[in-house]
Amino acid sequence: MKKKVILTLLIVILPIGAFIAGCYATASFISLFIDPYTSSMASALSKYHALVPLRENDVERAILRLESSLNGDLIGLSNLDEMKESEEKEKIVRLLGTIRTYREKYPFESDNESINNTVSDALNYGTETKQPQQIK
Repeated sequence: MKKKVILTLLIVILPIGAFIAGCYATASFISLFIDPYTSSMASALSKYHALVPLRENDVERAILRLESSLNGDLIGLSNLDEMKESEEKEKIVRLLGTIRTYREKYPFESDNESINNTVSDALNYGTETKQPQQIK
């Protein structure tokens, strides 16, 4: 009886596990090709939307677009607590210090308070313990 239960569980669970593993492997493989293109596309679009107003001598509009894009990047970096300690994390903390100094000199806030709060949290990451060195 015990052997029949184990055999039945193996027959049922093994194909389900193989299916899930296959889906995960397929998704991981596809993301290797999609993610770089998506990231590059977003980056190119952001640069395009900053370059057009610069070419049209509308510096304020270009600054607004670049600052908004920077806010988006900072939001993406706002979950550093979830990242394990590494050399890459140290570089991000130093970058945040550099951007924090820039934003002290050239303040910028969006119209959305939630965005402003998340950006502020990201820029203040690590300030409780020590001031990160700036990237030059």
